[in-house]
Amino acid sequence: MKRLIVLQIFLVTAVLCQAQYSKEKITSTLTGDNVRSWSATGINTELTEKKFSFNKNNSVVIEYSKGTTKNDKWTLTSPDKIRWFLSIGNTTYELIISYDKKGNEYIKLTHQAGDNKTSGYYEIKLNAIK
Repeated sequence: MKRLIVLQIFLVTAVLCQAQYSKEKITSTLTGDNVRSWSATGINTELTEKKFSFNKNNSVVIEYSKGTTKNDKWTLTSPDKIRWFLSIGNTTYELIISYDKKGNEYIKLTHQAGDNKTSGYYEIKLNAIK
């Protein structure tokens, strides 16, 4: 009987739990409710991208370190409303919103091309430009 009660409590808790971030909240974080720019830093790779500017209308302007820019589209998807994926053009990243020790928000994008974790895997850290 005790096991049944514990199981019922677990099931009710699982049904009522919600993810910390919704699509709307992540979109608001990325775009700042209109246009928001983020500086890009490669964590384990050299990046050619210097800055991303996300717009609420799902467009993004990518500024490269050589001074050129590229306009593209971005989309946000989730198979389970817990893990979120950001697609910029033809490249898909897993998106993780985090905070540093000072409480500043940043976004980590991880990309893995193919099944091999050693080749094609890299991480990008996005810091909001104020």
